[in-house]
Amino acid sequence: MIRFLYALVFTVILASQAFAKRLEPVEVKPVHFKGIIYSVPPFILDEKSPQNGGFLEARDGKDKLIWRVQIYKTAYNPLLEQDVQDVFINSLSLDKAHGILMISDEKDRIFTVDIFTKKVTRLR
Repeated sequence: MIRFLYALVFTVILASQAFAKRLEPVEVKPVHFKGIIYSVPPFILDEKSPQNGGFLEARDGKDKLIWRVQIYKTAYNPLLEQDVQDVFINSLSLDKAHGILMISDEKDRIFTVDIFTKKVTRLR
């Protein structure tokens, strides 16, 4: 009987892993420029964030938030679980000559953000 219970628990654990909702978002390395750290946190833990993913943050060297801008909005279908609908940023790079951040997401959309004006432009 004990073997049966162990086998059952093992099977349930394996099955739960097989039916995971989605993979974790990829880790995107922050960009450092003139003492400011630009990052794209996958999760923002405050009531002001309407979604997971899609935000760019600028922080000083002491990790104090300077500003945050929303890059895109995710339209959630209320009939589906939210976590399977989340769209995360998967790359971040900087054109230092022009002060432009290049951002791409899991839907292969490409955006630019002017770090001086915070203007977001969708390229595709």
